[in-house]
Amino acid sequence: MSNVSEIVKRCLTYSDEPEWFDFKENRFDVEEIGQYISALSNAAAMAGEPFGYMVWGVHDETHELTDTKVNYNCDVSRENHEPVQHYLSRKLRPAIFFRFDEDVMDGKRVVVLSIPAARTVPTAFDGIRYIRIGSSKENISKYPEREAALFRVLNFGPPTLVNTPAERENLTFLIGISFLPFLMAGQNHLSCMQIEISETCAFF
Repeated sequence: MSNVSEIVKRCLTYSDEPEWFDFKENRFDVEEIGQYISALSNAAAMAGEPFGYMVWGVHDETHELTDTKVNYNCDVSRENHEPVQHYLSRKLRPAIFFRFDEDVMDGKRVVVLSIPAARTVPTAFDGIRYIRIGSSKENISKYPEREAALFRVLNFGPPTLVNTPAERENLTFLIGISFLPFLMAGQNHLSCMQIEISETCAFF
């Protein structure tokens, strides 16, 4: 895992937020954070990233550092004295090792929540699996094709030439061979060989 300044600097290189990180200034709603942990964990898996991130102290449009005041060591609420991090851990399935870290950049405080990408199953918060669609956070059960795509990634990894089936499995093509020495006749002939391929391939 990189340090805070390296994470923030990398995220700032993107003109728009990819689906695996999110900028905040001071908003710190515990239920929303739990949902984001689920969404960013699953989005990171889809993007082939080892971690997703929530970053406080950065304006999401101007990308200016804003000196966040969030307190991640607080309790859930005045009525609920359970520490925030314990509450989040208790409601996440499977249990993942998220962590808060902070640093000062250009005199401004920034806080980073690092979230491991989902591995064997999607990450859920309070029994619901979330995903990012653009900048929105959504219940993935409403989008069955995205849910199926996430399971494919978790089972086989991000799409590659090796694990992605070709559009056509049975391909027939002709290879023209000019002036192929025809030894038995002692002369050259134009031969056309037809080769049947009955396995999954990809051609470029």
